[in-house]
Amino acid sequence: MKKAIFSFILAGALALTACGGSLPDEPEDEKAQFYAYYCRDCGECATYTLGNYRSQTTMFLDYESMKTAPLCAVPNCNHQDSDCLAKNAEYPIICGGDMYFFRSKYGVEETKKGREFRMHSEFKKATLDNSEIQTMCEFTDAIPRIEDTMVIYGRKLFFIAYDPDVDIDAYGGSTIKSGGGHDFLCSVDLDKFEYKNYGSICYVEDEYPAADNSSSAHITGFGDGKIYIGYEFMKDFADPQNGVVPEWTRYSFVFDTKTEQYSESSLPAAICADDELYCYLDDEGDKLHVIKDGTDNPLDYANYSNMALHFGDRLFVAGAWVDLTDMTVHYLSDEYSHYSAVAYFGGDYIMREGDSTFLKLTEDELLALGKE
Repeated sequence: MKKAIFSFILAGALALTACGGSLPDEPEDEKAQFYAYYCRDCGECATYTLGNYRSQTTMFLDYESMKTAPLCAVPNCNHQDSDCLAKNAEYPIICGGDMYFFRSKYGVEETKKGREFRMHSEFKKATLDNSEIQTMCEFTDAIPRIEDTMVIYGRKLFFIAYDPDVDIDAYGGSTIKSGGGHDFLCSVDLDKFEYKNYGSICYVEDEYPAADNSSSAHITGFGDGKIYIGYEFMKDFADPQNGVVPEWTRYSFVFDTKTEQYSESSLPAAICADDELYCYLDDEGDKLHVIKDGTDNPLDYANYSNMALHFGDRLFVAGAWVDLTDMTVHYLSDEYSHYSAVAYFGGDYIMREGDSTFLKLTEDELLALGKE
């Protein structure tokens, strides 16, 4: 059933309606929802962010009308103040008519032991019909990687968080390294709003000091109750003057949601994994491997793709898509090669380029975009 959850003023008076993806009715109904980092697909709508490092505004896209507006239901809001929902929820997840998001703050504090780096993260819930925000739980051991992929499974939201490597200077200032530190898989129970940290995914800094500046973990897929995690780092420091250009080392891990244990995978890190497929890229051999029904299908693929999305009989990768019925690769024309698929709605494919350019394509229109 379609449920109205927003009213916006957009180019005059325009009412948008949307439907949030529903959570399972019963805890044992382990339905999964997989959210890609660039677009939280929520059934008939999506959210995305616009702006720069100084100011971000969360926007709402309605798949039916392809209209966009700031993610806020407060009448006459200018979407500039810090208490506006569109300014608070940078990477929201919409489920069952409510929205969830993280907010974190961190920095150096004076303590009895001296200057220490402290973290404080909050998990918040917003009611979409009035944009009222509530804090549901808090934790101080990690900072969520809110721009990354998240998974909802068994009424739990799983996400990657990290304890960063920080340099504190003599004046109490801090510098957070872009890589390194500890990466964890964590969850929040969406019924009890309880937070849980499942421990460090991998820690290689003692063996490879360069990893202290380069390591990071990302959820790469979900299927059969297992969360797939890619972990990458550099073993050596870059030294361009002496011709040292380090390569990325990539590990692949599996987290079993029943045993709540990690294990290292024998397969390379996935770019897409679900109940039907496991896909990974062989950079050296220029092959895209699609494992389906127990069969590994190595496909010639000329591009690089760090993520793929699976809709029905289509697997979308950078600049191309794979027809899973015959395992053929179809490249998009040069004009549309920078578009990525973000959703499948009502028989149409929703494609995106950059921050705010979207297309809705029928099956025939998608086929017509093929490279000659």
